[in-house]
Amino acid sequence: MSDHIIKTGCIPYDDGSGFEITIQIEPPSKFSDYVKVVINPDSEFTDFNIDEWPTVRSAINRAVKAHDMLTASETPKN
Repeated sequence: MSDHIIKTGCIPYDDGSGFEITIQIEPPSKFSDYVKVVINPDSEFTDFNIDEWPTVRSAINRAVKAHDMLTASETPKN
């Protein structure tokens, strides 16, 4: 299990200052015993237009794939 945190963003702000949605994959902690996907971890708001869901889902899939690849590379080979 990887101890790395994967972070990515999607749906850029119009002024180019960042992303409306931040996706973070976190390792297990003392509060949870599973890897979790957190959307907008530093905000109490997670609102976006439903038409943008494919973009959000795609970003989540990329983050999960990156986590899986990182975890696989850390797994000892027999």
